[in-house]
Amino acid sequence: MTLNVDRDNETTMVSIAHNGLYISRDAGNTWQQAGAGLPSTPVQDLALAGNVFLASMRTGGLYVSSDSGRTWTRVAGTLADGFFPAVTTHGDGGTIFAASATEGLYSVEWKESAAASPKLPGSPAN
Repeated sequence: MTLNVDRDNETTMVSIAHNGLYISRDAGNTWQQAGAGLPSTPVQDLALAGNVFLASMRTGGLYVSSDSGRTWTRVAGTLADGFFPAVTTHGDGGTIFAASATEGLYSVEWKESAAASPKLPGSPAN
């Protein structure tokens, strides 16, 4: 089990449990399972940057939420289908790094808006 706290809003907490991803928006008093767009498979790792959340699934695939985990979208591209056991953020959520033993280290860049669609580059990050 993993627990992350949103640095921009400390009342928002996110936990990875064996049966899914759970979000509390009231400092841990109540919890709801994340779902809208997120598959029903275990989450491997999670990164938070402002209202942008990134989840790496244990079965493969990267999912991003630009509304603090309320809705999720699968990151487009065949590269995003890989297994990424580690993800982290840089700066204010403008860049997310996804690491994999088989896929290498890649960066996901986007603007923090629901209309923007995150894309993975075709080459490893340097």
